[in-house]
Amino acid sequence: MSVLREGILTLVGKRYEDEGGSVIMILERKIIILVWILGLAMVILFVQRSNARRFILAYFTSQAIVWFSVILLIKLRIISFPVREFPRATDIGFTMTYVLYPILCGIYIILEPRRSRAINTLYLLLWCAALALLNDMLAKYTQLLDYKFLDWFMGSMFFIFLLVLTNMIVRWFYRNGEPEATEAELEEVNHEHG
Repeated sequence: MSVLREGILTLVGKRYEDEGGSVIMILERKIIILVWILGLAMVILFVQRSNARRFILAYFTSQAIVWFSVILLIKLRIISFPVREFPRATDIGFTMTYVLYPILCGIYIILEPRRSRAINTLYLLLWCAALALLNDMLAKYTQLLDYKFLDWFMGSMFFIFLLVLTNMIVRWFYRNGEPEATEAELEEVNHEHG
């Protein structure tokens, strides 16, 4: 066990066994709870009413892409999720696949600078490097993710694919500007201001 992992386990709690002999992963469970809390906080802080639709579209689009990609990677035995929320139901780590990466992708989309291609490329590369580093740290220091045949570079390539494809779909959806509001939404706005 690495020194860093040992230090983290000492700070937040060691592994304990329940009566049946199953190992309870205290560190991993705390990280999962932290991801939910920070994810909700990021949505509250970064998603304003004006960009909520764009965020929701990016969230669900990236969630579908991540879900399909992770299933494929698991079936090919490239990655695994040793500690997951629903081990009897799925081999996928629910929080990472359905919460963490889609929220980060949605925030990437709504915060993307509307500048030159060079600035946007740098923005993309910085986000991909940060996501790959986060993924790599989860794989090295926790049991939330286990790389079988994947490395930091391939993780970066996956995140480039995810962010670019999600961005293309969101831009395609908004190619003619903001979609028209429905009658119910217009009535709600008129009711609030009238």
